[in-house]
Amino acid sequence: MQTWLILFGIDSLVNLFSITTNWHLLALVSKSLLMPFLIAWFVSNIPDNSRPRLYVIAALFFSWLGDVFLLVDAPKFFMAGLVSFLFAHLLYIFFFANVIYAQTEKQKWNPWIFGVIYLYAVVLFFFLRPHLGALQMPVFVYAATIATMLVCSIQAFKNNGNRQTYFCVAGAALFVLSDSLLATNKFYHPFEGASFCVMLSYIMAQYCIVRGAITYLSGN
Repeated sequence: MQTWLILFGIDSLVNLFSITTNWHLLALVSKSLLMPFLIAWFVSNIPDNSRPRLYVIAALFFSWLGDVFLLVDAPKFFMAGLVSFLFAHLLYIFFFANVIYAQTEKQKWNPWIFGVIYLYAVVLFFFLRPHLGALQMPVFVYAATIATMLVCSIQAFKNNGNRQTYFCVAGAALFVLSDSLLATNKFYHPFEGASFCVMLSYIMAQYCIVRGAITYLSGN
């Protein structure tokens, strides 16, 4: 049903508006509704109970948990949010791995793509490392996981034959961008418009992954 997508779009605009106007309560409420609307849109388009479908739903659920935990500005809640999004990325990896496994003609892994993405993750980690304190290991694991998600998305859909599934790749790349902006703002140096940029790229990332997943799973 497109109604859920429309509600997601309206809620996204409300959330971005609340950030620009510093309307804290509206930001909290609108952010907590983003993933439920996206889950409803996905479920209404993919009604079966296949394993790939469940991976996407679970990834969105853990993303929602991460959103809720990060609403509270406290170290313990930040760690809870980090772990929640770590599980979300792992579940997206499972989804992309399922797509790779289902390919009738196995595609060779491109070492250049693999190398560039992981090099970016390593450079970003060492750039932030002096400012991470006790979070060095959790952030390293998180960076490696989200880089793996992007690599797997490219491998899954680079020769899929349906350009609509490329939305998954765009979504994974936008997720890397969003988390990079968030980490830079939090650990290195806060910059103007950070919250808006983080949320905009995050919203677009989740939308793109779900849209690509719907296209793939529905066979359109």
